[in-house]
Amino acid sequence: MQEPTPIPNPDCVEELPKLKLSKPGNPEAFTSFMFLAFKDWLTCEGFDPKIVIAQSALETGWGRHTPGHNLFGIKSYHEDHMGTKKLVTTEVVNDKEVHALAAFSSPNSFNASVRAYIHLIKHTRRYRHIQETLKGLPNTAENAERYIRAVQDAGYSTDPKYVLKVMGCYNRVSSIIDSMVN
Repeated sequence: MQEPTPIPNPDCVEELPKLKLSKPGNPEAFTSFMFLAFKDWLTCEGFDPKIVIAQSALETGWGRHTPGHNLFGIKSYHEDHMGTKKLVTTEVVNDKEVHALAAFSSPNSFNASVRAYIHLIKHTRRYRHIQETLKGLPNTAENAERYIRAVQDAGYSTDPKYVLKVMGCYNRVSSIIDSMVN
């Protein structure tokens, strides 16, 4: 059964200009780029920008690996409107790392990638309960960990250390953002 097409939040749908990451692999540049470009959009959609940026940082190696502008390592299990790219990925199966060829979504811009992530979390059966559980809670490290654990438990990653890795990125992202806004 196909997921229903969501009605976009009219306050958050303004399309940003096509964006380009200037220094892939640099945590400060990546965090600054993501925060300045997507903070308002993510906040409007009910996401903590720090945890979303941290998750993207882990998935892309701080922007080094963004095949097809995919900032979140979102796989494509069917032909979608964004197209797909087949890439080798590492999965953990029965406590062993396995390399496999998988199809990943290939959005045409970073904006489309963020939109795809928002859609994935808010509108797919597997994840949509997560935001409701955390709705209204402050953006703290504890709640960020609860969020990413819920995403992991829903099947986002097979890496048993995923939460720990994302939280390591979260601490770095938080520090960078705090120095930017203070």
